[in-house]
Amino acid sequence: MSAVGAEDERALIRELAEAALERAAPEELAVFDDTADEYFRAPEAVLNPRRRDEAVGFGLDLALLTPTVLAAASAVVHFLLDVAADTVRDEAKATVADRIRRLLRHAGDAAPASLSPEQLRRVRDLAYQRVKATGADEAQASLVADAIAGGLAVG
Repeated sequence: MSAVGAEDERALIRELAEAALERAAPEELAVFDDTADEYFRAPEAVLNPRRRDEAVGFGLDLALLTPTVLAAASAVVHFLLDVAADTVRDEAKATVADRIRRLLRHAGDAAPASLSPEQLRRVRDLAYQRVKATGADEAQASLVADAIAGGLAVG
């Protein structure tokens, strides 16, 4: 059982994925919302390698990085939820979601919560493995993993 509701979990995944895309593939932000909606309806269908290589609509022939970023962000958010739940086990679900948002915030009024070097390595490994599991190559997996872990480390 998740430490937050499904709506908050999806919002956290979107936030992390969008932040990673800003660094890794900013040109895809224009189709992020539509791709994310499709991903949350049917993740495995969106991650299907055959489908990923098809045109994305609007006459564009490119394989989007967004679905693999969403998959990696999903794995990382689940890990971060476990970390936050261990830290604030007795706090309310809303407080857990707020703590994750602080982990994801790379700039803002409040100082971000920090992850230990080991937790950051785990985040990067999770993101990398999840992207590789989608059929992505080494470079793409490293790009996404570095973007996600780097965004959490900066602050």
